[in-house]
Amino acid sequence: MQITPNVRIISINSQYGYLFNFYTLLPDRTQALRQFEWLNTTLQKANEADEKVIILAHIPMGRWDMLIWWSEMYHQIVSLYAEIIVGQFTGHTHGDSFEVMRDFQTDSTPVNTIYIAPSVTTFWDINPSFRIYELDRVSWQVKNYIQYHMNITRANEEGKPTWEIYYDALSNYDIPDCSPQSWQSVSDRLRTDSKFASMYQNTQFTGRFGMQPCNDLCRLTRYYALVMGIFIRTSHCETSSATFAQYNKCLGV
Repeated sequence: MQITPNVRIISINSQYGYLFNFYTLLPDRTQALRQFEWLNTTLQKANEADEKVIILAHIPMGRWDMLIWWSEMYHQIVSLYAEIIVGQFTGHTHGDSFEVMRDFQTDSTPVNTIYIAPSVTTFWDINPSFRIYELDRVSWQVKNYIQYHMNITRANEEGKPTWEIYYDALSNYDIPDCSPQSWQSVSDRLRTDSKFASMYQNTQFTGRFGMQPCNDLCRLTRYYALVMGIFIRTSHCETSSATFAQYNKCLGV
């Protein structure tokens, strides 16, 4: 959908790659492949027309509950046109998070960001939330976002909902901008900074449970969940009962 002469919104049906969509168990991938053909053609036309693109989808690509072949094909196409893509805006998880998309060929350079906004429902006992993104009027790049939430405990006590600003991205994560490089720095920091990881974990659960410790395994699993290419390749690794050393061995690090 064209929203201005130089900005286009593309909506992806991510159900084609959802592990728990039982239609994906059928051997016929025709519809899914047609969507990828359409996506590639549309992005190519947008690139030729010097347009910016906003991608919307329900499920973040590259998660454990997405089919690997589907995520990899999506990754390959979007990575090719990453320079014209403003961002990828998703939900599904009910939690507050993001994914750094790195280049498909070497998986080393951050090229785009998948924003994962928390839900307005209380599913898995979190605070209802919504988000407002701030985009630059000229470049259309994400400048910041403001995250709102409703403290469900206080709402029950007072008998009415109160929506309030929970945080803004730049201040909360101490980053200069919302570039893929800045979000990569956030994920990198999670690997070594326990206090920062506890803050991120609290943010992920919309402030519902307060600051909880995040040990070595906690930090590492969260890091790999935030880097799309790595997460696709390591989603088979056991985390529920593995030791830190065992998980590292599975990851090959």
